[in-house]
Amino acid sequence: MMSQDEIIRFIRAQKVAVVTGVDTDGFPSQKAMFSPRRIDGRTVFYFSTNTSSQKVEVFRGNPKAGVYFYKQGKQKYVGIHLKG
Repeated sequence: MMSQDEIIRFIRAQKVAVVTGVDTDGFPSQKAMFSPRRIDGRTVFYFSTNTSSQKVEVFRGNPKAGVYFYKQGKQKYVGIHLKG
């Protein structure tokens, strides 16, 4: 099990994150995005996109979100899923 500091280091090392929201029909809407532009502490992540993008509409309609960071190793994938 990773410590919180190890988790933040892992997240900072990834180039891509999968961001998931809930669309107006109640279904998951997943998008690959560049990793967070900024991380404040251990709980606030800032991603960048156009305000006219579909992702913004999804989160304006329902603020629930999931973010998955992963790394492919030689033998297995390592991943961290956050929700909020």
